[in-house]
Amino acid sequence: MSGRYRPDESALPGQLWRTIHLANRDLSSLVPINFVTHAGVSLTSACFAHGIFEDSRAEKCISNLLAAQFRRFIVDLYWDPSSRQFMFCPVSISSVSRSLHSSSLPLLPITAGSRSIPNLSLSKRAEDTTLGFERIRPRWNFVRRGGLRYSVRQAASSTVENASNDTARTSGSSITAAVPVATSTDPSGTTVDDIGPFQCSPTLNLSFFASLIMDYINNTPTNLNANLLFLQFNVHAADSEDASTNPAVAVLGIDLPSPAELVGSALGAVASSFSYQPSELLNHRANLNDSWYATSASEQPISEYFITENFPGGQSTPDGWPSERFVELQCFKRVLLGWGIVDRPMEDYDFAGDSDVVFPQNYLLSSTDVRPNSTKQPAPACFFNVEQESVGRHNSSWAVSFLNENSASVGSLDKLQSLATNLTSCGIAPILNVTLNNQTADQNSSLYVQFVQSTIWNWAQDEPRNFSISDANGRDHESTQGQFRCALMDTSTATTSGRWRVEYCSMHHRVACRIANQPYLWQLSDESVPFSEAEVSCKPNSSFSVPRTTLENTYLYHHILSISEAAQSNLSGDGSGVWLNFNSLDTEACWVANQQNGSCPYFDEDALRQRTVLVPVIAALVVLLLTALTLFVKCNKNRRNSRKRVRGEGGWDYEGVPRR
Repeated sequence: MSGRYRPDESALPGQLWRTIHLANRDLSSLVPINFVTHAGVSLTSACFAHGIFEDSRAEKCISNLLAAQFRRFIVDLYWDPSSRQFMFCPVSISSVSRSLHSSSLPLLPITAGSRSIPNLSLSKRAEDTTLGFERIRPRWNFVRRGGLRYSVRQAASSTVENASNDTARTSGSSITAAVPVATSTDPSGTTVDDIGPFQCSPTLNLSFFASLIMDYINNTPTNLNANLLFLQFNVHAADSEDASTNPAVAVLGIDLPSPAELVGSALGAVASSFSYQPSELLNHRANLNDSWYATSASEQPISEYFITENFPGGQSTPDGWPSERFVELQCFKRVLLGWGIVDRPMEDYDFAGDSDVVFPQNYLLSSTDVRPNSTKQPAPACFFNVEQESVGRHNSSWAVSFLNENSASVGSLDKLQSLATNLTSCGIAPILNVTLNNQTADQNSSLYVQFVQSTIWNWAQDEPRNFSISDANGRDHESTQGQFRCALMDTSTATTSGRWRVEYCSMHHRVACRIANQPYLWQLSDESVPFSEAEVSCKPNSSFSVPRTTLENTYLYHHILSISEAAQSNLSGDGSGVWLNFNSLDTEACWVANQQNGSCPYFDEDALRQRTVLVPVIAALVVLLLTALTLFVKCNKNRRNSRKRVRGEGGWDYEGVPRR
């Protein structure tokens, strides 16, 4: 069975949140991807917390998480030697046992509280980037049924023996407690195997996941909705015995995956065509002039985030990463793959065979603990340090923190979201490793949408608001500079401080100026000016700018707080706040950075000219009819082309991301 991207309507962002997600993606599009925070989630916690590994539920759950704008996914895979597949179910079902299933054994009820499994999190970052292995494997505790504790391996062996002696008896009578496997068919027609506390579909495997990701890529092909995904794989051996009393058995020899069964091969087209691969990173680092710097200056990754070294005829970098814009628009890639936990029983897996497509363990993350402070409330480590303003002094590269029930007091959803907000402002990406309100994302997607929204680091609540031509007092703002389309960092109240809101561009405020293009060095203009004069108000060796990441935003806000009380009193001319170089002057709801009069990069200028042509009324009717017929024919023809176009907000046409 193939997975499809089919999210619930409730998981899809509304108009305001589409604008926010698009604006934030574009803000950080030139920042190296290792310094950009994205909300992450463990599929084990968000989709399989109740022990139900069934295709249609998994399809909806993963689709909802993708639609909710999670960008980093922690995926637990279990190698099953009997079926020669990487499965999502933690228990192996031998082919012989499956052929002897009987529906006489009742299935466990599928309820929110009927099953629970331990949350899994990744190991701490190793000292180097080579593969390391967890010493302790996550264990699964089987439940008792009828007073008996099942041992899957023993039951499977007994089944094989019985089958050889008396096949008719096993197939013609009710199965006994010695065989823990039963099958049933869910309403969607999917066969589900029931083993101990788990219900598992034999087709919910890595190929199913790959086809779902591929369908997501095909459904988000444009530069309006394309995002970069980070997939981290934990590798386990599927249990074939009672995991609570017996140690896991090492997978050796012919039981290990063959070259055609490795993770990279099972991911198929996702890995081969749409993954940014380790070899590409090394080649791009070796000669920046032929890779990241081969594009126009406005498209190049921000070099202040990594070390550059000169060699005859060019530059290289030992630690740099490309920007999202480069990966998507220059390399045509959408996914990065990496290793997470590796069980000791799987340590003989052929990692070299996947080295071309999967990054080494801990290469795409640096785990940061959430530690309690003196008040016994969670306090994350923070990469903001007022005394350290250089990227190299406090490297937040790939910084993540895993949130579980112990991360917030009593597991409160509000407190968990508050912690996620604080982590984000500290330059740390929160990874959700808990089942919110004991409901998976297919049962209640809105909880997971809210979690992602709590990681938005810039806009205040209900911002950015739409502009209007007159304010609450009826004053008219018809000129371009008077429109409600310019971004301001609000410093008026404790709840809005550091957050952004829209402001009439004609108002007078001081200006945020970046010093020497450094990420964390800021100063303010001496005078309060309208937005149109902001660019010329910055002092020499600084420029009118906008925070591109959460940590940049934190540094700017704390710089504002650090100025003297006398300067604070003169902070604004028409209210508290500081101008940011972020506006939607050209097109409503299309926010552009570092361009005071920049055009929206998404609309089709031919369509704009057609909308502004004025013709006599009668002639217009004739032209309208002919145009409609022509467009109808062209649209039918264009639908057959590989290049996709989608209709965006306001009627503009948006070009698709180039594809191979």
